[in-house]
Amino acid sequence: MVSFRDIHHDGQLIAEEVNFDHYGSTTFYFKYDANYIQLKINPSLQEFQQAERYLEDYQKNHQQEHMKFYLPADEKIKEDVLVYLYQQFYTIGCQELYEINPLQFLYKDKKNGIVVEEVTNANFTEYLQLQRNFDQDYGEEYVNLNRRLHSYHYNAKDTLQLIAYDHGVPAGSLQVFINKCTAEIDSVGVLPTHRLKGIAAILQYEVMKRFNNHKVILVADSNDTPKDMYRKQGYKKVSFRYEVMKLL
Repeated sequence: MVSFRDIHHDGQLIAEEVNFDHYGSTTFYFKYDANYIQLKINPSLQEFQQAERYLEDYQKNHQQEHMKFYLPADEKIKEDVLVYLYQQFYTIGCQELYEINPLQFLYKDKKNGIVVEEVTNANFTEYLQLQRNFDQDYGEEYVNLNRRLHSYHYNAKDTLQLIAYDHGVPAGSLQVFINKCTAEIDSVGVLPTHRLKGIAAILQYEVMKRFNNHKVILVADSNDTPKDMYRKQGYKKVSFRYEVMKLL
């Protein structure tokens, strides 16, 4: 069975402590899920505060403006820790890990003018413009920083980027992180003006065709609507984990 250990992340292991592992990236310092602590235990309040002090000192010394922690999979936050997190204004979320055998993906083949292509040198500029449209609500600085990340993934050997065209117009995209046994779908996006046309499903179907010998996996926010779509498509939830974050 797959687990959160199979999930791609852009951070590198910085420190391995008794109760946690610290991952970070100086290149992608702006990316919250590339700079975080993965707790190895479900911590007591004292144990969490020790990890918190460590990360706060590190982040401030490296001019980073957030602290993020992942708890161990399939464990709930202890009551006194939860109270403390709310008192300290942490944002608390829950991720859900889904998997599917590509042959079990439920999909009706009605493309209606939708064409999916692999991102190459020929259409990389269109792909970047599409990502700009997704990112622009976060400001120009974020757009430019994230452009570096998109370019990094484009050149990575373990990553595939797909773009969907709606009657020739770039309308949606996703990327796939490829491992020996898994293909992880990430960053599924469709422009608002092109939604309700099944574009996200068509993009996923392309992944299923290309990686039919892999276990296809993805991570969804427990509060997001897409997780209901994934279940209807045949995905099975296999795990969950809590994440907590706040800005410094």
